[in-house]
Amino acid sequence: MFKRKSLCLLGIAAMLALSACSGDKDEGETYTSDGENIVNGNTSLILDENEGQRAELTMPPEASRVTITLGVVKNDVGAAELASLAEENASDESFEMYEFVYADNYTELAAMLNDGTVGVGVMPPSKALDMYASEKSIKVLASLAGKSYKLIGEGVSSLSDLSGKTVYISNDDKTSLCLMTKLISYAGVTDCTLEYAADNAALFDMVKSGTADCALLPETYISLLEQEGVAMHEYDFSQDWENATEGNSYSSSCVVATNEFLTKQNAVVDYMLADIERSVEAVKSDAATCAQAAAQYGLADDAKAAEAAYSGMDCAFYRDKQMRYLINNMFTAFDNADPEVLGTDVPDEEFYLVREE
Repeated sequence: MFKRKSLCLLGIAAMLALSACSGDKDEGETYTSDGENIVNGNTSLILDENEGQRAELTMPPEASRVTITLGVVKNDVGAAELASLAEENASDESFEMYEFVYADNYTELAAMLNDGTVGVGVMPPSKALDMYASEKSIKVLASLAGKSYKLIGEGVSSLSDLSGKTVYISNDDKTSLCLMTKLISYAGVTDCTLEYAADNAALFDMVKSGTADCALLPETYISLLEQEGVAMHEYDFSQDWENATEGNSYSSSCVVATNEFLTKQNAVVDYMLADIERSVEAVKSDAATCAQAAAQYGLADDAKAAEAAYSGMDCAFYRDKQMRYLINNMFTAFDNADPEVLGTDVPDEEFYLVREE
C-alpha cells in the first residue's frame, strides 16, 4: 500500500520562527551562547539553514535488521500516525521490523516500558516526564503531533466562558491538566473547577453519554464523537495557546525509548526514526489511505474518524534539537503558569536523545 523510499531527513525551516517561551514569571535567565538559547538550564536551538540535515538512509542489510517492540495506546494521536509504518511492516518494506503491543492507557504503557515488555512507546510528553522524574529510565526521541486538544462544551466560545464551569479531564494524561492550568491562568479565570476521568477513553464515554458537559479531549476522540453523531460544541484554543506562549506550539505525543533499548539497539535508532518520520509524512500526503490502515491495524477505532482527526491536528515529526526546543518550551510554559503542575522540575537535557551532526 505504501512504498518505502530512501529518506533524507531534512531540518524543518518552520522551526526558525519558534521563539523561547517567556511565560508568566520572571525566574530563569535566558542568554545566548554558541548559537543556542539556554532557557531554565536547558538548551533550546536557534536553527540555522543547515541544521538537521542527515545522510540518506537506504534499506539496511537483512542480517542487521531487528524486531522492535513498539507500545501504543489505541486512538492516541501519535499512534494513529503510525498507520503507514504498520502497513510497511506487514509488507516487510520498513527499514526495521516491528511488533506492535497495545496498552489500554498510558499508565499501562508506562508499566510495559518499565518491565521491559516494550522497548519503545508512543505517549504524551507529560507522561514521559513522569517516568523520567521517577527513575530516569527513558529518553524522548521525537515529537509526533501537536495541537490535538480541544475544549468540548456548550457555551464555550472563548477561554473566559470557562468561568464557573466544571471541566472534565483525563487523570491518565497530565497534558490535559497542564494545558488547562496554563490556559485559565492566561485568561485570568479563577473559578473553573477541574474534575477527572480515569483516562481519555473513559472521558470519551462521559461526553458521549452526557455525563460530562464540558471536557478537554484530544483527537482522535473528538472525531469519534462526531462520527457517532454526538451533538457538541468545540472550541479550538490553538490561537489562545500561541498568544499565551508568544507564538509557540505544543506537543501532544512523542516517541520514547528505554535506556536499555538505546544501549542494546543504538545502531537501529536512526532507521527506526526514519521509519516513523516516513509514516507521519504519509499521513500528510494520503490521509484517507492512512486512516484505513490505522483502523485495520488497531491504531484507531474508526477510519473516517482517524481521517478527520488527521486534519484536526498538527501532524509533524521533530527530532534532535528541534524536538528538544519544542517540548522544552512547552514544559517551561506549563511551569511558568504553576510550578506545581508538572509535579517535577522542567527536565534537564538528559531527558532528550539529541544526536549532534
